[in-house]
Amino acid sequence: EQLAALGASCIETPVIRITPPADDYAALDAAIGALHSYHWLIFTSVNGVEHFFLRLRHAGKDTRALGYAKIAAIGSATANALLSFGIHADLVPEEFRAEAVVAALAPILPPRARVLIPRAQEARDVLPESLRTHGATVDVTPAYETVPERAGGETLAARLMRGEIDVVTFTSSSTVKNLVQQLGNITPLQQTKIACIGPVTAETARNYALDPDIVAD
Repeated sequence: EQLAALGASCIETPVIRITPPADDYAALDAAIGALHSYHWLIFTSVNGVEHFFLRLRHAGKDTRALGYAKIAAIGSATANALLSFGIHADLVPEEFRAEAVVAALAPILPPRARVLIPRAQEARDVLPESLRTHGATVDVTPAYETVPERAGGETLAARLMRGEIDVVTFTSSSTVKNLVQQLGNITPLQQTKIACIGPVTAETARNYALDPDIVAD
């Protein structure tokens, strides 16, 4: 919407679909049943927020079940998603990446802290592993899964090769991986500029030999 408001013609191409996790929410439901035992909840995406509160309602609970737990959010969009459920995040690091959460959280973790992270099934392990090195007990529960969307790659590749697309925007590491798979190779993406939402996504692009032209702060 914001790019269109600036005059851009935006082509939305889904490369991932959001599905329930492989365990059909079993781990998340169990964690929701023990919310009183956690000192911190860390949300790493809007999808994590939405699926967490979906299962909270499914359990017949509301935000009161969070009790005295403090809430951390990676990124302003995730923090805004929490606001839509009436939750003000206690911690939103300036940089939208797991390492920044650890740096901000480590000095204020209580002794023998228990932390819950509802997130994508296939997410990086940097956040929970780093928190464990600081003495926290961390439960990582899959709240959703992203699966590749295969349709549409041939048509999109042809448009890229014809130079019809000026910029490709990547909003996560999985969108990089799945678009490359959808297109079949990186050649079509070498005909355009690459914009990434943050440093982790940019690093994933570089791992596919794509050099980002734009990386959001």
